[in-house]
Parts: sequence; structure tokens; C-alpha cells
Amino acid sequence: MRNRILLLIFSFIFSVNVLQAQFYVGLEDGTEIKHENLFLIQPAFSKKYLESGDGIKYSLDDVKYYHNHNGYYLKRVKKW
Repeated sequence: MRNRILLLIFSFIFSVNVLQAQFYVGLEDGTEIKHENLFLIQPAFSKKYLESGDGIKYSLDDVKYYHNHNGYYLKRVKKW
């Protein structure tokens, strides 16, 4: 009985961690910020930006990399 309770507790903890997706933004200054939701907004007549579920906006000029629902993005570095 005790083993079943422990198994139930561990499976619940694991399932909660899996369901809470972690998306992140890496800024040019080296800061990495995690969010539960992260969306790429592409307006027709202005610059693209990232917006978190909290309403925080990130200009793509300030973003070095990010991970969201669609995958990963890494800014290309030009070598001269």
C-alpha cells in the first residue's frame, strides 16, 4: 500500500512538470528568461517581436536566441 502511494505521488509530480512547458528567451547581454508561453508576433507594418504570456515584449534586436511552441531560433552572427 505504501509503495502504491509513493508511486502515485511521484507520477503526479512528474506529470505536472511535463505539462508546464518552459520556453525561454536569451538576450544579447547573456540573460536567459523563462516563460510558460512565448509567441512570435509578426505585424504587417512594424518589426517582429516576442511576447510572453505575461505581456512582456522583446524586440528581436535584443534577442540572441529563443525557444517557443514552433521550435528554436538562433541569431546568425556575421563573421567578416
